[in-house]
Amino acid sequence: MKITIENFEKTVDSVDFDIIHRQVYGVETKINQSSIIRIWFNEKCISLKLELEQALVQNFDFLFVPETNILFYRNFNEWCVFDLSKCQVIRVEKAFYFPSIERTNNTVLVYDELSVHSLNLSGEIIDDVPVDPPYEEVVYIDRIEFTSPVYGKQTLQLNIIPAKNTKT
Repeated sequence: MKITIENFEKTVDSVDFDIIHRQVYGVETKINQSSIIRIWFNEKCISLKLELEQALVQNFDFLFVPETNILFYRNFNEWCVFDLSKCQVIRVEKAFYFPSIERTNNTVLVYDELSVHSLNLSGEIIDDVPVDPPYEEVVYIDRIEFTSPVYGKQTLQLNIIPAKNTKT
């Protein structure tokens, strides 16, 4: 997978894009910038346009799952899931502050300031729990246990079903 990003300090006309996502959460003034992302995978090129309040999109804002052709994206106040095979937005979720997205085995984890979500490789939510820093976490094969002063002990379930190795 290869990804290129162009950030613009203005809005770009919405033509010839496979997927267009307009920032939903965290917009205090107006959408006035755009980012154009081109993703090459499986001998295809998908063009994604992000319409944003602030367009400073970088490579580390994305996580690509090659088994399912799913692309996870995060910005300041939201995180999104895109199905590149179907060229559609699957999910847009509110975030408190710059979530991080990481993959562990067959689970994608989205860490936000006040919550953690587990998703399968198709972008479907498995579980979510509230957390409040500082917290401790203990990772097991099927769950992560968080302990924080505010919420006490919380258990986040993980996807333990083996991923299917699908090719499109």
